[in-house]
Amino acid sequence: MNGNGNTSGDQASSAVSIVLAEDIPTSIDFPGNPYCANEPDPTAVVTGQQGGVFVSSPSGLDIGTVSGQINMAASTPGKYTVTYTSATESATFDVTINPTYNTTDAATICSNETLQFGSQTLTAANAGVNTEVFQSVAGCDSTVTLTLTVLPAATTQISETICDGETFDFNGQILDASDAGLNTATLSSINGSVVELTLNVTTIDLTIIPTLFQLSVSQQTNATYQWLDCENNYAIVPNETSNELIVSDVGTWAAEITIAGCADTTDCEVPIYMGIDENSSSLLRVYPSPARSELQVQNLSELTDVDLMQIVNLSGQLVWSSEEMIEKVNVRDLPAGTYFLKVRHAKGEEVVKFMKR
Repeated sequence: MNGNGNTSGDQASSAVSIVLAEDIPTSIDFPGNPYCANEPDPTAVVTGQQGGVFVSSPSGLDIGTVSGQINMAASTPGKYTVTYTSATESATFDVTINPTYNTTDAATICSNETLQFGSQTLTAANAGVNTEVFQSVAGCDSTVTLTLTVLPAATTQISETICDGETFDFNGQILDASDAGLNTATLSSINGSVVELTLNVTTIDLTIIPTLFQLSVSQQTNATYQWLDCENNYAIVPNETSNELIVSDVGTWAAEITIAGCADTTDCEVPIYMGIDENSSSLLRVYPSPARSELQVQNLSELTDVDLMQIVNLSGQLVWSSEEMIEKVNVRDLPAGTYFLKVRHAKGEEVVKFMKR
């Protein structure tokens, strides 16, 4: 059979196989594009003709001309066109490198404050260098190094004085006399400052002591005194401004005591002699009154076993005494004033008031 399918005397022909290569267009790709500047070095993937070279524009992209690998550390973030040229074809690809940022910052907080730094809540314990990674608009990581300074809490010492019975508002704490001494508060509005308050309480001793013909209160430092007549609507007793009051009239008195602007008044009190009849004796008589040099005592002989005679002044001081019964008492040397003659006998005591000129 010949080549056209007929038989003839011609020699038979042999079969021929023809392979046609597929013409694949040349292209390049950078998987993962766009890139962040801190990513690993990417390499171009070439489809089609191999063995070409790579160039880029504009300048700033460090790319291997043969390998097509981009050196990220040596490249400047930006947009570039990479051209791959083979023997007969060329291809381009746009590469974008987005910047990452390494920045430093500083912040200051008070010792009682916090600072939100990315995902971290910083407190005074985080003073110093802190690092946080943020994402930029392009999705690339940016590292921020923050130096945190913590202002120390200042300690302020103050002193306040209140009167007994008063209160003092110390940063919301209501203090009274039971809080006398050192109290501490943190004022958040003032740098977290610690304020130490020494609370002093002015306490007035209102003890009033009745003695014979006299009332007295304790002598207190920096105190002023004013005696008051309780039976006369607490009227001021003129010129009575000491801690003692000597009385000659029947009545009750109180003392107003003032210390450092604090004032308080004692209870009303009666001197001791006011509890005894000024002339408790219905038997004895004395004359003259007022006496000048000699005091006559009548009816002494009617008392049994007189063993003590005394004269006391309004202050309760003993100014004369005798263990004998004397009917004429020398009072010449006594200062002018009011006195009481006391006579002790077997059945008790007689008291008689007299005046001395």
